[in-house]
Amino acid sequence: MELRYALAVVTGAGDGLGRELAVALSRRGAAVLAVDPDLGAAEKTVSLVRRARVTGWAHQGGTDDETDVHLLAARALDLGGADVLVDARPGAASDLLETLVRDALDLRRGVRRHPGGVVRIGRDVPAAGGSSDTCRRVLDALTSTTT
Repeated sequence: MELRYALAVVTGAGDGLGRELAVALSRRGAAVLAVDPDLGAAEKTVSLVRRARVTGWAHQGGTDDETDVHLLAARALDLGGADVLVDARPGAASDLLETLVRDALDLRRGVRRHPGGVVRIGRDVPAAGGSSDTCRRVLDALTSTTT
């Protein structure tokens, strides 16, 4: 899938692999909704994302709480809907977040064919081999996906 003009939601984006993935997605042209329990850390990631001349937003929350997940999904819809979900810090409510993102993609597909992707670190892409290797595998998985 083409990442330019896509909205990528990245959980755990406040540091480490999540931050690296958010920045890598922005370099490929995706706007980024950086999600982290630490709002200041998410805002730092957004400042790095904006260096790629794309839009970024910080969102305080995570995937451990269903209420946080519903608020995150609503925020993504307010921004036009997530095209990509990268769950770099999976939590207890990660399945719910994936369902909400996929359901929103399906609704948008009713209007036009809308490719989208969901990648969860540890499930879809192993977090082994160092962060750069994992980041490359995530980007490869997203750019080769059509659903």
